[in-house]
Amino acid sequence: MGDYVELVDVKNIRTVQLIGVSDDTLNVLIDGVEARVNGVLQALEYPTVPATDAGDKALLKEQIVKKVTAVAYMAARSPEELPEWIVTWNDEFEEWLEALTRGETVLPSQTPGWHPQTVRVRRLRVLPTVEDE
Repeated sequence: MGDYVELVDVKNIRTVQLIGVSDDTLNVLIDGVEARVNGVLQALEYPTVPATDAGDKALLKEQIVKKVTAVAYMAARSPEELPEWIVTWNDEFEEWLEALTRGETVLPSQTPGWHPQTVRVRRLRVLPTVEDE
């Protein structure tokens, strides 16, 4: 049982037939995706991880259910059999996670301790030295 998503949440999506994916596999996927999200939340210094507020949990649940469903579906099918909505759900999760990392979206009831928009990144390009012959 995850912090935000339970097995039944994924299995209750009526449009998805997860034939060929065991409950044990789904639970592993849920745990993995939740760990990834919680890792990002911890890195951003959110005060409460895992989130406990109902609004935070609802937002996280929506994103995690889509990602787990997409990954499970992809694991059970060949790339040629993937419907566009599975690819879209997978991409939407990745875009949401990136937006969270960049500070473009936040959890409804919490403010991260680290604000990416206040950090300036300087890139330095180092070229190798070339010996004269």
